[in-house]
Amino acid sequence: MKKSETRYQNISNFLVVSTGLLLAWNKYFATSTDPYSSASSPWQIRSYNAHILTAPILVFAIALIWNRHIWPRWKNGTVREFGWLKINTGRLLMFLIVPMIWSGYGLQITADEFWRKILITIHLVTSGAWTLGFVLHLIKARAKKRSRK
Repeated sequence: MKKSETRYQNISNFLVVSTGLLLAWNKYFATSTDPYSSASSPWQIRSYNAHILTAPILVFAIALIWNRHIWPRWKNGTVREFGWLKINTGRLLMFLIVPMIWSGYGLQITADEFWRKILITIHLVTSGAWTLGFVLHLIKARAKKRSRK
């Protein structure tokens, strides 16, 4: 991957994860002083909008590195293990991206409360696993750079 693509990927992940964490905090833990407000916190709407606006940046970043980074490693079955990191974080991320995007999109178009709860659960689980997997992927990449020196 080019250095610019790596930076773009890291920045887009940081933006989406941070706005997602802020949204989750405002929705599930923060409280509003207004008893008539439908939002849990006055910042819930702002964090929701920030998350919705940054999520397509991450989707584009993943599409940007698909041909040069993701697909060749999938096709060749490349698995790199470094020390205690013996899981294939790249494949984990590849399998998580579809349900994460699908559930996020589904939340935008679904009004039925039953399906919203299912989609929220899928989105929270896959997003949490994505975040953990991406951090591990970065650790593996840094370990690879150190082993080359």
